[in-house]
Amino acid sequence: MSFNFTHPDIDHSRGFAIVTKKKKLVAEALKLLAADNDRSTYEAGMDDFVVSPVNARKQLLALIHRARKHLLIYDPNIADAEMLRALDTRARHGVSVRIIGSVGRKSPRLNVRPLGGFRLHTRAIIRDGCEGFVGSQSLREAELNSPREVGVIVRHSKVISGLVDTFEADWSAKEPSRARPRCKPRVTRSRGISRRT
Repeated sequence: MSFNFTHPDIDHSRGFAIVTKKKKLVAEALKLLAADNDRSTYEAGMDDFVVSPVNARKQLLALIHRARKHLLIYDPNIADAEMLRALDTRARHGVSVRIIGSVGRKSPRLNVRPLGGFRLHTRAIIRDGCEGFVGSQSLREAELNSPREVGVIVRHSKVISGLVDTFEADWSAKEPSRARPRCKPRVTRSRGISRRT
């Protein structure tokens, strides 16, 4: 999941979760839970199960490098230097990189805009409309290298289609307008005469 079980996340934020019956993914998740519960070392057993700090950097960089046409990304704050270089490199090679969220270092090749209407809490990457990542890792050094964060890479066509459709709807949605409050007319008094200005 890319969200927490809290009211703001569930009711007021953009978030995604993957429900799977794939036995290998479920077994890997149970293996991770057991290792963390026992305070023992977890060793990654499959590339599609993305765990910080064990294999997240490697697998997410590989996902970015596989892009040939499009990268659609939700991320509140992409700030990791290596990830930003990888995105910029893909863009220089003709890949369209669109990001809903923000980046720590601006690049004219990355098309970035905020999410309109509600909070952005999800972390997701959709590669070429055929592969997607959903998880709790932002592309930030702190979340890739130190705390326990978990995500999965999926290729199920209906899941990818749903992610793409949601991204496109969010991308085209306008930010709520912030109309300037109307100023009340100021009343000045001069020698008993009221004047509105």
